[in-house]
Amino acid sequence: MWGSFMVKKIEELMPGILKMLSRGESVSTAQMQGKHNFSASSFREHLRTLRENFFKNDIRYDASTKRWIAVEIGFLDKILLKPEEIVVLNSILRNKNKLGNGLCECTVNIVKNYRKRTISYILRQQNSEKIDNKMEEKFALIHAAIDEKRKLNIQLTDSKRVFYPHKILNIEYYWYLVGFEENKDEKQEDSHRIKSFALAKIVNIDISEDEFRYDFSKLDKRIGQMINAYFSFEKPTTVVQLLVHENIEDYIDRARFFSSWHKTDEHLLVDSQRYIRYDVSTSDEYFRDIIPSILKYLPNILVLKPDELKKAIIRKLDEYKNKYIGI
Repeated sequence: MWGSFMVKKIEELMPGILKMLSRGESVSTAQMQGKHNFSASSFREHLRTLRENFFKNDIRYDASTKRWIAVEIGFLDKILLKPEEIVVLNSILRNKNKLGNGLCECTVNIVKNYRKRTISYILRQQNSEKIDNKMEEKFALIHAAIDEKRKLNIQLTDSKRVFYPHKILNIEYYWYLVGFEENKDEKQEDSHRIKSFALAKIVNIDISEDEFRYDFSKLDKRIGQMINAYFSFEKPTTVVQLLVHENIEDYIDRARFFSSWHKTDEHLLVDSQRYIRYDVSTSDEYFRDIIPSILKYLPNILVLKPDELKKAIIRKLDEYKNKYIGI
């Protein structure tokens, strides 16, 4: 039974060993050496680099028992990459020095990009926007421009723009390019406008030979305030105060959709029910970016301030009520 198994290289055995650890089984170097006939130092080196490169918080060596153990059982279930893929990527990283110093950084970036793109591929299955070859080409060109700090020449249906790309964001299942549009008349940074373009509406993209150096901290702050597709990067924001019922507090804190909602230390009782105040930035004068969430979770989300938002919610409820009565 073991005859054919023993001739396997240690890399071929590592996916199975990772699965054993994830199931809660401990692994001894001496045990593996005796069973599979490979050197103890080679085995330790493979597990050590796997831990450093991928599983820093998941596996460790227990010196008291001289065995490798999992910090948390089932850690492989939380990773989108397959254990076989991880072992191959780890082998690439382990051998990067053989390629020479000039290619070490490139090797590390290739592994990072593979991980990112694998995750993106899986997540995009939940995306409602069709990802065809043209869209993939846009992604590639934009990422290249971002990495190389080069301007983009963007052609829309009715105009052309010079753009300083910063990020590609998925906003309510659709992809947007976010950055600064160059002001043709003024070249100073403070004259450029924050802009976002739906990737589907970009007809053509060319990477310019012109490089740029730009401080995107202001834009990153705005991105942190973004709620949904109604959010405008160009308009000023207003902070609204919402009361969240304690029953959904944990969900609000965990859900990515509510990442821009900032919880405060203020607690209030409304009809003997406990609510926590959250501050949310809105850029829409009609509150269209925040009203759908409030209505969806009524009565677990209430408006504390401003009064204009309270009135808008009341009008919307009256509108729904009148429509239902007329049916």
